[in-house]
Amino acid sequence: AERTLRQAAALRDQAADERRATEAAMEAARREHELDLKEARAAAAAKYNVLRAEARAERVTAGEKITELERIITELERGLRGAKVALRAAGREAATAADEAAS
Repeated sequence: AERTLRQAAALRDQAADERRATEAAMEAARREHELDLKEARAAAAAKYNVLRAEARAERVTAGEKITELERIITELERGLRGAKVALRAAGREAATAADEAAS
């Protein structure tokens, strides 16, 4: 009977040791997983910051291009107005010359 009790106690101790080993292994796996998640979060944050900086730079470049195109359009509109004025003046001069020639 005493031998059976010792065997049962040994089995109980062995089961407790196995449970502690399993718990320790699970804790180590949890910590490793947390570290992996932390590293993944840091990498994602760094990539996000790079993408934000690139987007900001692209917006600045686009704004500069828009400003340049608006300047070109304004110059073309001024040139067109000048051409219209010159064309009307030439038409008036031609009409005046035709009137003078007819007289």
